[in-house]
Amino acid sequence: MYAFEYQRAKSVADAAAALSKSSGKALAGGQSLVGAMKLRLANPGTVVDLSGIAELKGIKKEG
Repeated sequence: MYAFEYQRAKSVADAAAALSKSSGKALAGGQSLVGAMKLRLANPGTVVDLSGIAELKGIKKEG
């Protein structure tokens, strides 16, 4: 695996700011990104963990 910066976003705004960096990638479940990183198929400079963002948890029905 390559070296990368890890950030845990606390809000959608935090995540957007961190992902705007060059080669930033979102980490949600991690199954596809981490696997690709282990195989050296992905080389993100920054990995932004979305699991701490309350607004993204759950499913809401609207309308």
